[in-house]
Amino acid sequence: MKKSDKYRGVLSELTIDNFDYIKDKYNYTQSEMLGLLDFGKRIDCFLDKREMFNNLLLERQFLLELKESKVGLISDTHIGNEKDNFNYIKLSYNQFDEENIETVFNLGDFFDAFNQQDVYTQQEINAICTKQIQRAYDLYPKNKKTYIIFGNHDELFRKAGIDLIKEFNTNYLIPLGYGGCYIKIYNYKIFLEHEVKSSRLVPPLYNYDVIIGGHSHFFKYKKARHHLKITSCCDIQPNGYFNELYYPGFAILNTNSPLTIDGYTIRNNEIKEVIKVKIKD
Repeated sequence: MKKSDKYRGVLSELTIDNFDYIKDKYNYTQSEMLGLLDFGKRIDCFLDKREMFNNLLLERQFLLELKESKVGLISDTHIGNEKDNFNYIKLSYNQFDEENIETVFNLGDFFDAFNQQDVYTQQEINAICTKQIQRAYDLYPKNKKTYIIFGNHDELFRKAGIDLIKEFNTNYLIPLGYGGCYIKIYNYKIFLEHEVKSSRLVPPLYNYDVIIGGHSHFFKYKKARHHLKITSCCDIQPNGYFNELYYPGFAILNTNSPLTIDGYTIRNNEIKEVIKVKIKD
């Protein structure tokens, strides 16, 4: 069965009152449900349901609603790669401690998984993925809640039969889904993202104040779209490594007026602020 046919079948069952039932029945995350609603809006056979889909998108948009003045942001830790670096992660979390930050968002490629260009047996894939999960359990900071958006590297764990959404059931590593999700901090609407396969259901871009994403491995802000990419927290850096915006690091989102995001890099164990983005008064 084509995925599009499956989606049509699920949408045909959906009503204004059974969102949670359908989500659980088909093992979707809330963010995938938003992607499903967006898919339905663009299909002619659901014209009579389009208003309902719009209402559900607005009602169910935010996966988390927080009342914290600051949150931490890191991305692309690539745990399991030979260039992962838990010293960078530790230094980032130390800075979060100094800022009295209790909640951190990891914006994807939490794990490295494996190189698809190499040839592995199924047993080898399983061993690689299992070892990386254990490395995360052993070394990742446990003193804060870290919410995770899984990215394109994390998707590869499915080839080992591992669903990372179900794998993490700790009180400090909390999966939010694949590809993206919306959160609200006070009245600020924030979309957190990381690139995944185009075939995966991800929430549509709508009704947001800022997009914050990983994947690029360097800081970059597109003002016209209010879109900030943050650097990686490992030693896998793109060709612009000589530019300080490309150094490994992290960011802090501050919800005190105005809404700002400060980006920091780590070099020789020293932390330096390299970018400050004012989003909204």
